[in-house]
Order: sequence, then structure tokens, then C-alpha cells
Amino acid sequence: MKTKLLILNCLISLLLTGCGNDIKAALGPRGEAGPAGIAGHDGSDGNDGQDGADGASGLEIVAHVACGTNIQVEPGGVNTVVLYDYTKFSNGSVFVTCSAADASLQSSGSRFWIPSLAATAGGQCSVVWDVSGQLNGGRFDIFYVGSGQPNVNYSDVGFIGGQPPVSTFRGGTDCNYDWQ
Repeated sequence: MKTKLLILNCLISLLLTGCGNDIKAALGPRGEAGPAGIAGHDGSDGNDGQDGADGASGLEIVAHVACGTNIQVEPGGVNTVVLYDYTKFSNGSVFVTCSAADASLQSSGSRFWIPSLAATAGGQCSVVWDVSGQLNGGRFDIFYVGSGQPNVNYSDVGFIGGQPPVSTFRGGTDCNYDWQ
């Protein structure tokens, strides 16, 4: 019986361990990935970089004129308040705003003149406003050539009081000048 047990033991050993290194079994399918581990800590912030070069200078205001006056368009007519604001920039461009108003109405205008036109346009700003009573078209044109006083011209095809007014703002009382 010992012999039978020994043979049986050998057979079981052969079955369990294989028949040597020459025979290999096929690999089975890969298993699922395990759970992810804990995330590591963030590192410290790095040093700030160097400042960049300065940018080009922007436009600057080099002149500013603000004016306001009352004009009586027709003898005995209603006073009209005329306002004008002229701003010149370092590149030669000009921005103007203007308005005309009486006790019940107002009309405004604005223009931006590029440098190549600003000198010849004289900072012109126009306001469509008919104050002659005919309601057939009237207009205030205000000009400033960069020195002296701004001029106010009123034109109206139906003007009944003779020549329409041409006025100049008075320096010390009607205008404030700010030259840079």
C-alpha cells in the first residue's frame, strides 16, 4: 500500500506542478484596474516674472476751450443760449460739441476731426435750429481756428430781420481756456 500511496502522491504532484518547464499555460484576461490613490499635494507658487516693457504713450489733451453765450437772433426775438466745447489732442485731432437752446427746446451736435482735416475745418460744429419763426431751416455754425475767439454764425433761408447774426464769444466772460 505504501507503494500505491507513493505513486498516487507522484501523480498528484505531477498534476499540480506540471510536467516541467516546457509546457506553459495561456494567460487569462487582464483584471480591472484598482481604485485610484490619493492625489498628491500642489507645489508652491513660483516667483513672479519680470515686468514687461512700457507701452506707447496714448493721446493727451493739449488744448480745451469751453464757451457759452446768449444770442438774440431777431430784434425783439427770444434769446438763444449757444454752447461750444473744443478739445484738441496731442496728435492734432479735434473733438467738438455744440448746442443751442431756448426756454423750451434744445438741439446738439458733435464732430471728431482727424488731424489732416482739423486745421482746415476750424473745429466746426453745427446745430440745426430754426429760430426765425418761419420753420424753414436754420443752422448755427461755430468755428474755432485755435486762437482768438470762437465765431458763431446763424444762417436761415427765411430770416426776416435782415442779416442773420454773426457773433464772437467774448474771451474773458464767455470762454474758459485750458492750454496744456
